[in-house]
Order: sequence, then C-alpha cells, then structure tokens
Amino acid sequence: MALRELLEALATEGLQNGWLRRETFDPQQLVVTDSGVVYGESVRARHIIFCEGSAATQNPYFNWLPLRPNQGEVLDVECPGLSEAQVLNRGAYVVPLGQQRFRVGATYRRPPFAESITDEARQELSHKLSTMTDQPFVVTGQRMGMRPTVPDRKPLVGTHPARPVVSICNGFGSKGVMIAPRLAAHFADVLEGTAELWSEVNIERYSALYLASLSEAGVSS
Repeated sequence: MALRELLEALATEGLQNGWLRRETFDPQQLVVTDSGVVYGESVRARHIIFCEGSAATQNPYFNWLPLRPNQGEVLDVECPGLSEAQVLNRGAYVVPLGQQRFRVGATYRRPPFAESITDEARQELSHKLSTMTDQPFVVTGQRMGMRPTVPDRKPLVGTHPARPVVSICNGFGSKGVMIAPRLAAHFADVLEGTAELWSEVNIERYSALYLASLSEAGVSS
C-alpha cells in the first residue's frame, strides 16, 4: 500500500471511530493549565502534542527551537522501460509506484521559497533521472512541500520547559516516514512514564536557546 493510501485509510477509520477530527486549529481557543489543556468547548486532555511540521516556527510555545523549513519538489513520471524491481538512489531517488509509474525526488531549497512548483526543479530532477536510466520518460505530475529540518539533523521531541502538559514531536526533515512512527510510539511511552526520552532527540539539548528567548523577552527564568 502506498503512503498516501495508508494515510487516507487511517483518516477514514479515525473519522468513523471518533478519534480524528478535521478542522483548522485555533490557538486562541487553547487553554493550558498545570493539570492539562482545554480546547474550545469539547476537548479536554492531560496533554497536547504539537506536530505541525514547518509551521512550528510560528508556535508560541516552541518558536525558540532551531527548526528551519526547507522546500522540496518531486516529479511523477511514466517510464515503461525502467524496472520496478528496485528503488534507485544516486543524487536523487526513484521509487516505483506501479504500472510503470515512478516518483523522482527531491530538490532542496532554502529561503526565499517559491510560491508554487518550478521549472527549475523539473529540469533538475529530469536531468538526474536521465543520468540513472537511458529509457525515455514522461513527466505526469509535480508537487512541492516543506520539510521541517534541524541543524543537527535530529528530531525535536519533548515537553515544554515551563509547561509540562505541552509537548512537541517534530523536526523529522526528509526522514519522517522512516522514523516518525517509531519515535511517536516511544514518546507515548515517555509520557505514560514507562520510558525515558532518548537524549539525542530531546529538546533539552537546546535549553540554552529557550533561556535566551526568555532573556530577550525580559522574562526571568
């Protein structure tokens, strides 16, 4: 099953069983207390975990973390002569999608970001694919997204230094599909008190940045 199909299946199950809601989060409706959080008039919880991707740069609880958005684009191509028996990776990746279709990615762009897909990325990825196969191909689609990256290339996971009922699970860069499920399960165990958070992903490694943000805001720690 492709990732998109898996996510759609999980979303359908969640909506049907009541553990997923589709709505735009309004931070003005969030009330944080020492014992938990209240959102709107219908959600009460012991804990809230922010999983916002690159949008976390605007999160008032975690905007001190060194999360840096990075823009990327991918191509969908049809290439009848290319084998679907393996994934290729040499300067770019080529992943079989079935029925002689492939995904080719990905580009990396730092600010300033493009507002939509670009010819530059299309040409770059087309060139990289042509270096991996001599088979003709046709580009059938192009998409753009934002990666939440971190300078040390390790995720950002942990509870807020002053608000223990508020946490973050973010910063997976381009490796979210591979590491997010395992790390999310680990963090759930941490919050239940049955495990200790791995130090290499713990946001405590950036505690100096939090203290600096308090100093800049004129708040005593």
